[in-house]
Amino acid sequence: MRNNKKRSTNKNNIIILCEGTDTEFNYFTELKEYVEQTAPERFLNIKVVPGQSERIKNKNPKRNKKRKLKEDTETLPHYWCLYERSEEEYEKYKKQPTRYIREVQLYMEDYGFTEGWAVFDKDVHPDHEFAFQLADSLFNVHIAFSSYCFEEWLLAHFEKNTHAFSHSECTSEDDKTLMCGTGVENDCKGELCLGGRLREKKFIPDYAKNHKSLFHSYTLPNLNQAIINAAWLKHLEDGPVYNRNPYTDIDNLVSHLLGNEDIHEWRRRDIPFALEGTVLVVSLVENGISIENVGSRSFVINNQNLFLCGKNYEILNSISDSVMMINKDEKQTFPLEHPVDSLLIKEGNRHFHIDINSNYQV
Repeated sequence: MRNNKKRSTNKNNIIILCEGTDTEFNYFTELKEYVEQTAPERFLNIKVVPGQSERIKNKNPKRNKKRKLKEDTETLPHYWCLYERSEEEYEKYKKQPTRYIREVQLYMEDYGFTEGWAVFDKDVHPDHEFAFQLADSLFNVHIAFSSYCFEEWLLAHFEKNTHAFSHSECTSEDDKTLMCGTGVENDCKGELCLGGRLREKKFIPDYAKNHKSLFHSYTLPNLNQAIINAAWLKHLEDGPVYNRNPYTDIDNLVSHLLGNEDIHEWRRRDIPFALEGTVLVVSLVENGISIENVGSRSFVINNQNLFLCGKNYEILNSISDSVMMINKDEKQTFPLEHPVDSLLIKEGNRHFHIDINSNYQV
């Protein structure tokens, strides 16, 4: 049985295990190199697997000297890079995506990593519930999850999209990628596959699974929008994340690696939400927006905590140039002098966004 007692994290090293051996692996390898160059003090070691040289089928693996096995290691079943400890344990953990959580656990227990992340998609995996339960039971083991697939995170760099895609890429009868969005025969034009959407809309015109510069070319210039749009996806549905589509929380891992401690959350119009010890309701009214205090404490507005934002979340102006108070059971209306997309409320490092210009079927 695993010991869940908190361990020392003074080594501050992290293992990131990717389901995908192309897109996700290339992306996080690129991000790892960026962090090592720009903030080398953040992590003693960032290891991204599975690289070609580390996959068991492509090498003659070295045994982990910390394991004392009676059996010959190479006779045991294995995952991407590590052998399981016994046939019985392999039978327990072998299904996707549970196997990814298990391999992260083995890396941490046997190789001294103090933090672990498994990066995987919804796809058609059969064992999501057990995988998430296993991760929750393990200390400092996390999941970076996307539905339908990792490309949902890439799409969040460019737009808010409620469409439930059914494929990463459409394929031909002989299982070759069609490259939808480029005018090919049977092109879904981004209606079925996320790759097609990225190409059809010219967001990433040359998108392919083996793209080598997604982080530098697209995440760095669009990071704020990607994180906020990912947060927006999270508020569309409730329930287990593995039952949602669309969804991504890749932003959690990206922000963690970059040292970005801002937290972005979305709140719906006309629905009460808690903030600074009270409860507010934001609504659209004729030629403006109203903020009603339905809680038990007064809410203070100043030029540093409420902002009107444009389509790409750029701050247009503060909602009030002076300090004002909305007391319990009071409502204050603010005129809108130009089109806005959302209202931003700041509370420390927490950023609450409220849609002003859109209606959603949730």
